[in-house]
Amino acid sequence: MADTDFSKTAVYESLAAINRATDQLAEHIERLKSAYRLKFKLADLLRFTAEELRAQINHSVVSNISRDEMADAGRFQKQRTEQERKIMGE
Repeated sequence: MADTDFSKTAVYESLAAINRATDQLAEHIERLKSAYRLKFKLADLLRFTAEELRAQINHSVVSNISRDEMADAGRFQKQRTEQERKIMGE
């Protein structure tokens, strides 16, 4: 993964937290809609806005993570094959 102040785990945890929070937000919007405290059209608009934001964040983060994971996979594959050569040469 690229050199940053954040661990890979922290990035995945943040993405998961955003997804859980969006689920909760959507659930509560629906609850308020069902209780007739939010107009149906407005409630749907707000939920769609939250879902759109979630999707945009997921897309951006996953694109970056994918690039970093591919780099890690290549680096670890190289290390593994070097270690295999050392073991086989013993």
